[in-house]
Amino acid sequence: MLADTLETEDARYRLHEFVRQYAAERLERSGEGPSRQSLHSSWYCDRAELLDPDRGEPLVGEPSRWFAVERENLRVAMANALEGRPERALVAAVSAWRSWMASGRHAEGLQWLRRALAASPEVSPVHVRALFATAVFEVRVGRMEEGLPLGRSIAEIGHRDEDPLRRADAAHLQCLLSWLAAEWETINELLDAADADLHHVPPVQAAHDHLRALVALSRGDPDTALSWLERSLGWLAASPRDTPPFFPVCTLAFSVGRYEELNLPIFEETMLVGRRVGAAQAEAYVMCTVAFAARAGGRFSDAAKALDRALRVFQSLGDRAGEAFALAQRGHLHRALGELAAAIDCFHQSADLRVGIPDQRGSAMSLSGLALAEAARGNLTTARGFAGEAARMLDRSGDRPGLSGALDNLAAIEIISGRFDHAVQAVERLLALRAVPDFHRSVGWNHLLLAQLRDRTRDTVGAEAAFRAARTVFDQIGERHGLAAVENAAAAR
Repeated sequence: MLADTLETEDARYRLHEFVRQYAAERLERSGEGPSRQSLHSSWYCDRAELLDPDRGEPLVGEPSRWFAVERENLRVAMANALEGRPERALVAAVSAWRSWMASGRHAEGLQWLRRALAASPEVSPVHVRALFATAVFEVRVGRMEEGLPLGRSIAEIGHRDEDPLRRADAAHLQCLLSWLAAEWETINELLDAADADLHHVPPVQAAHDHLRALVALSRGDPDTALSWLERSLGWLAASPRDTPPFFPVCTLAFSVGRYEELNLPIFEETMLVGRRVGAAQAEAYVMCTVAFAARAGGRFSDAAKALDRALRVFQSLGDRAGEAFALAQRGHLHRALGELAAAIDCFHQSADLRVGIPDQRGSAMSLSGLALAEAARGNLTTARGFAGEAARMLDRSGDRPGLSGALDNLAAIEIISGRFDHAVQAVERLLALRAVPDFHRSVGWNHLLLAQLRDRTRDTVGAEAAFRAARTVFDQIGERHGLAAVENAAAAR
């Protein structure tokens, strides 16, 4: 026996590889191999289902450490289940997906979900969860357009479902994935069509109106967004507290700041966080979006009150991931107000919580926010170090949209440093990644930033091209704030 880890709570031992191969050969010769493999597979798939963090409890926690500790056994169990009981492999993959996501194993999670779905043609309620989890991973690896066929599959399953909650949920998820894929020409029609399935289903109506608010924010309209968010909170108040998880946590991801007449897209959070939560946690997440919308509209005191309320809810529920999320948002509010010591403190608290969960992508988000605050404080070497580490963390996990966002923040730091050539390189690199659809809101703001930077580096031809690209994206979205910013920047040349 070899010691694999000697941690007090999770001491693990494993067979030497030569011994393991010898034992496997003897087991195969005895004829008991298949039955033992089946028992092993059943036990691990059943255990994964029991520990599923989204198993239906209204208060959603983080994945158990068991998934990380037993990762290799679970791989073997799912591989064996795929051959004889693929539906159990699908249940295990759906139970494990958030653990893969938290540890940055996006490609592995995507592979298991795709294989299990392909091997399990008989449709069941777990299929919708599997399809949504697959969509989250596709988004993380930079293939947001793959969400469209997955969303259609989810909607088709929902149309055949007699349960009102599941039917409404499927219609809403199709809309969410279409928004992520930047389907601006059809998103309003889809949202309206889905309303037919949402009547008398307050929980999903709350999620749907929250999505409408995000669409309004995408178009530069914080006042309309706040109206939709008020409706969302009303639906949540009418929702039973014991409703199973129904609210997919999503954000606008980017804010837009200003520095010396430049428009800076700032990467703050994940668009599709990957959590589905119940009513109590959903209220806190909606309040975080209220804070974002209020900040976008210049109502900073309202934003602070909303974040304080969200933070109290998350803390009362013992939701560390939600608390870290709200703290990071509070850090960005302090940063926008120039309250840099408070911002740095919030980002440190957020990062500590996320490391403890552990949440690799969330940790990178907090670290990137900390880098921006340190840069604004004048600690440029420290800022570049934090921003570079955040970018490397996201790159290692294959998270292309995350890497693109981290490069945005690195560009902002180079602008604060006065190194405009370096900022141009960062923006050109992130646009070349094409980690998000061409008509994604952040793409428009990055083209505008690139145009302004090229003007400063005397590349007038390149600047004109970037201005045209920004205007095209904002026209497609209907982004009023972006279109006004393009006209103002062009007039100031």
